[in-house]
Amino acid sequence: MNLLQILPRVPPATCGVGDYAWRIARSLRDRHGIQSQFLSAGTTWVQPKSEPEFPVFRLDDLRSEGLIHALSELAIQPDAILLQVSPYGYQKRGVPWALAQSLRRLTKSPGHPPVMAMFHELFASGPPNTSAFWLQPLQKLILRKIAQISEARFTNREHYARWLDAQSTGRKTLTLPVFSNLGECSLPAPLISRAPAMVMFVSSNQSELPLSQIIDQAADLALKMGLTTLHLVGNRSGISLRSPGVEVIRHGFLEVEEASRLLATCRMAYTAYSPDHLGKSGLMAAFAAHGLAVITRGLQPHLPDGLSDGREVFHEAGLSTRPAPELSELQTVASNLHTWYQPHSLSNTARSYADHLHEMRRAQKP
Repeated sequence: MNLLQILPRVPPATCGVGDYAWRIARSLRDRHGIQSQFLSAGTTWVQPKSEPEFPVFRLDDLRSEGLIHALSELAIQPDAILLQVSPYGYQKRGVPWALAQSLRRLTKSPGHPPVMAMFHELFASGPPNTSAFWLQPLQKLILRKIAQISEARFTNREHYARWLDAQSTGRKTLTLPVFSNLGECSLPAPLISRAPAMVMFVSSNQSELPLSQIIDQAADLALKMGLTTLHLVGNRSGISLRSPGVEVIRHGFLEVEEASRLLATCRMAYTAYSPDHLGKSGLMAAFAAHGLAVITRGLQPHLPDGLSDGREVFHEAGLSTRPAPELSELQTVASNLHTWYQPHSLSNTARSYADHLHEMRRAQKP
């Protein structure tokens, strides 16, 4: 079976969606014998420096004729198409109208390959003085069209899935929080055997507070938890810190293997990523995949996408009003988070795609 993935950019371009799609392609090939081709249709293009691992093509013309012509020029015709939906990657205002129209025309042609869609993001929002406010209706219309022509839909947040299901009929949208882009541990070492350390990726700060204040809060929490070290990953060397009794180690940016080794040796992690969006956080997935006990910012006790304060994660606000958890409680929460991660690990996410691909292929046979 051959799959064509349409996406904004492919490696080596820096793009989370591209990295996601590339890793899925590897797992589909290695575990399920499904080959992938890539059609890059984004606003920017980075030419691969050497022969890429998978066939890569550039689509400059997003009009329907351009897409249909590009498909006809492929040496191997795809059995299915997987569209990686990230609206701002395809059009600078998040309104890829031509892409939606071309896919709609394609699905009306006889013998067309079935289309699946993974919705990484939906529509933007903002105050009336921003373009996002005025363009949101058009963004919703485009997403609705893509949802309606897709024979299978995937997304990384339950909130997104509910909106997509309200726009189209047929099977329900499958929610698959993102997998780790920093490796996985099938059997993480118990916390008691790890260094009493906390890790924080400073480049992922989404708080309204200054980064220096967020790091100071992480150091305070590390001290409260009886940890002696705070590892900071990311290029933030100019920030001055106060570290009361906690050694702060700056790592700069780490390669995947180095980051994975660091995560596997720490007990805890701290993240200022939006608690409502943890299902689409690659770093949260990495913490879960390596069996860490995670502290997140936020106030509400119930989180989306199957997470809950005190069960899979700790909310910073809740920890401020109670004694520090014992190591056994940290281990329970870390183990629960690792268990939460397993259904959408890289291998299980690829299996979900493969199952849908085989199902659609069987449905096409007379």
